[in-house]
Amino acid sequence: MNNRDLQMGADLWKSLPLEELAEQQGVSAAFDLDEISALWPADDDPDQLLDHILLERTERRKLQSSCSRGEKHKNDR
Repeated sequence: MNNRDLQMGADLWKSLPLEELAEQQGVSAAFDLDEISALWPADDDPDQLLDHILLERTERRKLQSSCSRGEKHKNDR
């Protein structure tokens, strides 16, 4: 591993202001919601996506909580 590789790894954990990160990635703010919605697949339901994310987050928090108390996960038996 050379110095450049080490520097790139260190940059991964460097916090940047949102504006600077956007500039580096060549993106800008979205102003037209119709333009954004045109990119969304027609058969995807945003409400189902949100429900899925919230369910997964809840399950992950339950797992983290039980692990922090030293309980075994049901798949670890």
